Amino acid sequence: MSALRLVHTTHHTTTPLEQPTGCDEFRAREALVQRVFARWVVLHREGRPVQPRLTEQRRQAVVMALGWGFDEAAIEMAIDGCKASWFCQAGNRTGHPLDELTWILGSAERIERLANEGAVAREAIEQRQAAVRQGLAAQATQATNAARERLRALRDELAQRAMRRGG
Repeated sequence: MSALRLVHTTHHTTTPLEQPTGCDEFRAREALVQRVFARWVVLHREGRPVQPRLTEQRRQAVVMALGWGFDEAAIEMAIDGCKASWFCQAGNRTGHPLDELTWILGSAERIERLANEGAVAREAIEQRQAAVRQGLAAQATQATNAARERLRALRDELAQRAMRRGG
């Protein structure tokens, strides 16, 4: 049976460990696995009738990716990239989504490729969100200016009415 590896970074070096050396390391690794799994569930399984389970195979896939030197951000970026990928979302020859966590994290090369796709997708989303924010800001400015004009017109009309009654 092949040993699982956990990345232990000290002074920017990577040391494979078969098991976490302490309770705190184990808890930290398990919390990371839980966060990665939750991200995958939200992006790829939410709304399905059967809630996915964090199986040993899925847990090992995350731990293996850590052993290859990927951090949590890169693993999550690969999960995002899979969601953004036309190929992974049934554009392949099978016509079925390739979005199982164990498949996404099945090799270092796949993680790299999907993480790159995820980075491109996130950048595109951020650009769209910035454009929307700018558009909303412009709309808000226009609405504010229009409201000011209506208030000025109302103020002027009320002043004229007051002059007619008093004058």
